[in-house]
Amino acid sequence: MADRDQTSKAPKVRGRGADDSGASPGSTGPKGKRPNKPKRQRKFRTVARGYSREQVDKSLQDMDAELDRAAAIIVQKDKELEVARQAETEAVDRAFFYIMDLKERLLSNAEIRAEQIISEAQTQVNGGKSDGSSDAIIKAAKAEAARIVNAARAEAQRLETFGPSAGSSPAEPTPIRMG
Repeated sequence: MADRDQTSKAPKVRGRGADDSGASPGSTGPKGKRPNKPKRQRKFRTVARGYSREQVDKSLQDMDAELDRAAAIIVQKDKELEVARQAETEAVDRAFFYIMDLKERLLSNAEIRAEQIISEAQTQVNGGKSDGSSDAIIKAAKAEAARIVNAARAEAQRLETFGPSAGSSPAEPTPIRMG
């Protein structure tokens, strides 16, 4: 049989076995309804026994190539995502270790300053004051030292829990009054 140069749907069939829907045999879904159309409607030239094999094969090759390109893009995007996740993990780790280091330095500096205050108070007391005010000086120095250490601990806890407050950067912790 000869090829027909027709770019429309298969011809309507009338007679035995044909329905009156106007669609080609086998192209209707359940209860005579058409199934959902694919996103890309392709039309093929009809020949004596169906569509042109060359056109169908070419269309399938084009679709395979398109799928291959899409798969390559997915692989590339997966690699980019993995790199971004790794960078994020490294940044979080660096920030965590920075905050822990900052916390340790903050507490260490507060303890050093507290010891200095107590030492200065004892030197002042030993320097000549032997009256009842020496106990008051040492008591005040210890209270100031405790206040500094407690403020440092509170700042360290804040750093560990919430990160730097608005207006201060990790390089510049909130200052603690040292006396």
